[in-house]
Amino acid sequence: GCPVQVSSPSTLDCVMCSVAGPLAVKKQQLEPCRSSKVYLQPSITEVLEAARSLYEDELRPLGRILLKRIREQVAVAQAEAAGEPPAAMPNVALVPLIDPKYLRRVCETCRLFRVEPTEGREFSVTIRGVQGVFVDPCSPRDPYPAQLWSEAAKYFDSLDSEMGRLPSGRYA
Repeated sequence: GCPVQVSSPSTLDCVMCSVAGPLAVKKQQLEPCRSSKVYLQPSITEVLEAARSLYEDELRPLGRILLKRIREQVAVAQAEAAGEPPAAMPNVALVPLIDPKYLRRVCETCRLFRVEPTEGREFSVTIRGVQGVFVDPCSPRDPYPAQLWSEAAKYFDSLDSEMGRLPSGRYA
């Protein structure tokens, strides 16, 4: 299991690095964003929960995907707090954007995370001590048999236009 245990929204305990206390960050404090825009500034606990959920979905926690997952989770929490029924797709349009530079600073200042550069300005955030198995959606390797794809095609062809509509926009 994960060596990190969240004991309250503002506190986490890291068994691996023997840190217990408020947000378990390095000595430097995070500077708030100085932009005129209003940005959501997620806590380390929120970032950790989002990273864990991406691990469960076998998606590498890249910065841009982590930004989206945090906003989704905040949207779900806001809907629940308002007493709304759970929706398949939370309304993230109601959640402020997150400054990517702020998110990266949060991850880089917390000993729970390993931040590694990827392509361009993109970065990957992994949880120290937790092995991830990640699917590469860009890989040309297809591990599924041709029969699965032909059966899937038949199924989708059998749906009428209303039933055959798939959600879009989450990570595409």
